[in-house]
Amino acid sequence: MTKLEIAVLNNLQYSSLTATATKKERQDVLDKITSEIMAVLTTTEIVSHVQEIYNETIDEYATNSLHQNIVDELIDFMSYVPHDNALVIDVGCGTGRDALFMSVSDQEFRKSLMGRTKNGQTTLEKFLVPTKAIRVVGIDSSLGMLGVAQKWQSSLIQSGHLKLGEYPRFLYHDATKSLESLGKVDGIWSCAALFTHTPKECLVETINSIAKTVKQGGVFYTTYTNGRSEEKYDKLLLSSTGRIKYFSHPDPSDIAEIARQCGLVLAQEQYSNMESADGKIIKKDLFVSQLYRKK
Repeated sequence: MTKLEIAVLNNLQYSSLTATATKKERQDVLDKITSEIMAVLTTTEIVSHVQEIYNETIDEYATNSLHQNIVDELIDFMSYVPHDNALVIDVGCGTGRDALFMSVSDQEFRKSLMGRTKNGQTTLEKFLVPTKAIRVVGIDSSLGMLGVAQKWQSSLIQSGHLKLGEYPRFLYHDATKSLESLGKVDGIWSCAALFTHTPKECLVETINSIAKTVKQGGVFYTTYTNGRSEEKYDKLLLSSTGRIKYFSHPDPSDIAEIARQCGLVLAQEQYSNMESADGKIIKKDLFVSQLYRKK
């Protein structure tokens, strides 16, 4: 049990809930006490909490159908990467889906990950299968996630889908540490990771590290939950496993301003809705994607 979870269980409002309280009732209380809980935690404790939760709920994450297919924005990012054999970092690579998609040139493998439906069409129906091969370093602070990524990579090597020279590197990287030790790269990609679990106090340092790591003319592409839509930065969510997950919801204009000060120019910004399986809008403009260029 993490310090965050202990703080929640010791909170009078939460501990007074009866054993018969529904998940919604527990979530309602979590929403009310979030700011109180966050006030007693250090950024290190928040980051450690995220690491532990992902390590211990890896099976649920890996088998969740929402995580099986790439997002449309990855196709867009790949088109902005300057050339074949470019080097990029996948920050918060998780199970390796995006890193492997970018690395593996096999068209059938790429097609198999383009089944996400948005606005009534799959990614494969909307886009041509990319032909560009990219060298990728996938980093994550969850050893459990990295283990799944490496196992997937091994299976692709054995099946012949992944050729020598295409192998991505999967590395453990503390989320609070600078990226500069990884060397200069042509691009950085982060899908629902970097600004999805980043304490507010870490934003400036994190974005500055990205700016220093991307080469001049390189790109940084990120997707995350729109904090302007959510109206508050921190979110504690009671997951289906019973564990409490931490999410951050930055205001896109705040991210853009910090990035500008660090030498990253916002070149593209798009918003998308949360939709039900049948395409109905659950929440408008809940997600945001931003493309930055290094001056």
